[in-house]
Amino acid sequence: AAERISENMHIVANEPSLALYRLQEHVRKALPPMVERRVEVTKLQHELQGRCY
Repeated sequence: AAERISENMHIVANEPSLALYRLQEHVRKALPPMVERRVEVTKLQHELQGRCY
């Protein structure tokens, strides 16, 4: 019985549609903070443009 459960878990873990779902889930979580950070960097770039230290 344990072998069957292990085999089923392996099949589910390697299911392409599940892998794509996990990838989509990761992108949905990771993308908004990345976009926000990009906007912050762009604003700082514009503020610092032409300034000397």
